[in-house]
Amino acid sequence: MDKNNFLAPAVILALTCIFLIVTVLLFLYPNSAKLTKRKIRTGAAILALTSTIVSHQGCVATCYDMPEPEQNNEIQINDVYGDTVNICISEDTVVKGFIRNSTLSQYDYKILELDTIKFEGNLIPSDGDFNSNYEDFLIPIPSDIPEGQYDLRIYSGRYENLENYNRRFVLNISDSTKY
Repeated sequence: MDKNNFLAPAVILALTCIFLIVTVLLFLYPNSAKLTKRKIRTGAAILALTSTIVSHQGCVATCYDMPEPEQNNEIQINDVYGDTVNICISEDTVVKGFIRNSTLSQYDYKILELDTIKFEGNLIPSDGDFNSNYEDFLIPIPSDIPEGQYDLRIYSGRYENLENYNRRFVLNISDSTKY
């Protein structure tokens, strides 16, 4: 065992014994200013020594949970059930959603049926530009889309430049309101 690794715990143990003895003496002689002063100094020495030992080991003690880092370009769809978006084509002509922590100026989407692209385009920002931390967007749904189940894939940036999509939703298109 290294001499420095042995010395610090030995000093802390000695200071703790002194602290306990002074505490007992202070209990017997409660009006002694000299014993009170000695107890405070000994306690401070214990705290200082243990804090320097802990800080040199790289441990950071805190009573707070560290927050998870926020994810950039977090895409969400309004009125989604799990990962399913139900659209009644006679009533709904757009899918609405939002992007949290938006860092790009363009987002793309594809609507696919069995890996065949049926429709594709850009997400439309509600205010005209993706330029703030929280952005509402619209995805237009063509009125001539047949009823059925589709994949809605949303990309951060141009999908031609990306291999993978950011979010995937199941898009149920129906002509009735029965969902």
